[in-house]
Amino acid sequence: MRTFISILIFVLIVFLYLHIIHQFKRSEDLEIYEMDYVNNGHLQEVCDVKQPVLFDFILEGTENLNMETIAKMHGSHECKIKDTHDYWNAESVDYVVFPLQTAHKLFLNDAKSHYYTENNEIMVEDSGLAKPLQDVDEFLKPRFCAQTKYDVLAGSDGVGLPLRYHLNYRYFLMVTSGKLQVKMTPWKSRKYLHTIKDYENFEFRSPFNVWNPQKQYKDDMEKLRFVDFEVHAGQVLYIPPYWWYSIKFSKHTTICAITYNSVMNVVAHCPYWGMYFVQQQNIKKKMAKTLDLEQFSTVDNKDKESKDGGEQIQKHMENDHNIVVNVL
Repeated sequence: MRTFISILIFVLIVFLYLHIIHQFKRSEDLEIYEMDYVNNGHLQEVCDVKQPVLFDFILEGTENLNMETIAKMHGSHECKIKDTHDYWNAESVDYVVFPLQTAHKLFLNDAKSHYYTENNEIMVEDSGLAKPLQDVDEFLKPRFCAQTKYDVLAGSDGVGLPLRYHLNYRYFLMVTSGKLQVKMTPWKSRKYLHTIKDYENFEFRSPFNVWNPQKQYKDDMEKLRFVDFEVHAGQVLYIPPYWWYSIKFSKHTTICAITYNSVMNVVAHCPYWGMYFVQQQNIKKKMAKTLDLEQFSTVDNKDKESKDGGEQIQKHMENDHNIVVNVL
């Protein structure tokens, strides 16, 4: 009996070890795979290679998941707005909360390519946008999934997001309108990227602006190699864990981001999640200033009025955008 229990424990440990090790498997080939979608099983096999994958995918009901339509149908729901320049100029990155209708106006009138929105899981759930995204699960979701998250990303024309990597088991970017420019580099490039592990926001990023490199990082940038490509509406990009990536919006670009985490992925990354939850307990949030959004309310469909409204929002964001301050 003891021998049987010992063998059972040994087999269980080996099973856990192999599955946890698989979560840290990385591919270092500087290339992207393009494929025709066949079925979910085939997709999961390709994703397990841990290379970026690009494929065409259009599902009925997702064509309305663009920022213009979302702002019209769910304009009162709030989304999180970030200034991408904060990643290059500030020690901490905060967000402000705007109604979707106001945010859409801001993106259309942001001539300096500053603003974008992400991490809108609550808005997606409250507005009902999760329903059409849940229909995608049949085609993209892996087995033994413990966590599923849906997000909507949008931004001003030309805004580039920071270079970063993620720890998720599956991370898909589904472009529903416009197009997306992408730069990616494998994990081995980290020695030149001055990694910042931000457990406050659970972001793992580099201070490099790969779309407009800073002078102080010029030498390191010359040592890096990127794969550059575009993702158009009706296409899906799979970004493997531990691959560095940065995306750049074009005009009217909207992305639906879908994240799947398996049980083993959660177990393997428990130390990271532990650091995140500990950090959250050490943060106090206070309102530094308030913003009267009535002055930015939706105007008539006159081009001049719409432009003036967008300029007012942009001016306020530039002069006074730190609405929420995180104090350690």
